[in-house]
Amino acid sequence: MTTYGYYSAKQFENIKHHNDRPYIYWKNTNGMIVQVTEVTDGNYHNNFNDVIKLGPLEKWYKSSSEYIYINK
Repeated sequence: MTTYGYYSAKQFENIKHHNDRPYIYWKNTNGMIVQVTEVTDGNYHNNFNDVIKLGPLEKWYKSSSEYIYINK
């Protein structure tokens, strides 16, 4: 089963207020590290109108309390 990543700025604002490590990073299938707000292995439904599908993900990288800039 393939895991897909998604990012929503509106969802991230909600996450920031309820999580001490709101910055969630995964590696995609090209080896790039991407910030996500949600991942799924199946059907996806989200109530945020600005959600962007980031594509398939390979593995979890890290969660952080602050933004990290990674360009690999």
